[in-house]
Amino acid sequence: FIPSARLPMSEFQPSPDTTEVTFVTDVQKFPSYLLKEQSYSTSAGHFVAQLEKLSSTYEGIRVVKGDGSCFYRSLLYRLAELLKSNEAERVRLLEYVKGSLKTLTNLGYDEFTMEGFQEELVEL
Repeated sequence: FIPSARLPMSEFQPSPDTTEVTFVTDVQKFPSYLLKEQSYSTSAGHFVAQLEKLSSTYEGIRVVKGDGSCFYRSLLYRLAELLKSNEAERVRLLEYVKGSLKTLTNLGYDEFTMEGFQEELVEL
């Protein structure tokens, strides 16, 4: 979790020539202020250590607008990125999704409703 006061919230505002809002930014380098321990209390040392580890492993971060669906959006965005570069895994997941309708209806979900969601997902 990155403290919201430190996020560049201007990233989420619609650009002047459009009304679209950005929910996920492009990859950005880790802001240097997040890696400076003096920015946090001593109890946040573990947090800073984890940020340093992340910054040495990954090229950057994407800022996601916190709106109640941000965790799922982040997770699915990254999954989509990984599936785009891994055809075998994409096919495996697609086959799993195609076979999930029976499981969902056995669990009590309405087949008509789940069928619509499943079709949309498979078409992606």
